[in-house]
Amino acid sequence: MTETIETVQTDRTSSVSRWALAALVAGTLIVFFTSSGTGSPPAGWSDNPQTALSEASETSRRVVMGFYLPGCSPCVAMEHEVLPARPVREALSGFVPVLVNAISNPQLADRYQVEVTPTYIITDAQGNLLAKRVGYQSVDEFVAFVQGVSR
Repeated sequence: MTETIETVQTDRTSSVSRWALAALVAGTLIVFFTSSGTGSPPAGWSDNPQTALSEASETSRRVVMGFYLPGCSPCVAMEHEVLPARPVREALSGFVPVLVNAISNPQLADRYQVEVTPTYIITDAQGNLLAKRVGYQSVDEFVAFVQGVSR
């Protein structure tokens, strides 16, 4: 009889521990997904695609749109490592760059068939697609992408 009682107590303790661990993991994921990602865009980047297209139309420039999802590790890496780099900033001097949350702008993501993030597209001032690149890119790769369309 004593063995049965100990087994029940161990099972209850184990069950409580699993629930506590699950709650801890869930809480950590919630914090991660709501706090990482593009809190504010890098210098020179907008976070309003409509404003970016209007500005491009008024200034006869092209638009670089970077689609991301909150918590997307490659998106965060692009935001912190690539987009602020001097060669990227210089390559973007003739463009209107904007970061677009694919969840907040589903119609825009659908329009450009964004299925994976990060996805970077270049459009003319009217929003017509000129080029598209999917996934993380190094500084050199991103600069080549932008320069390939600026010619």
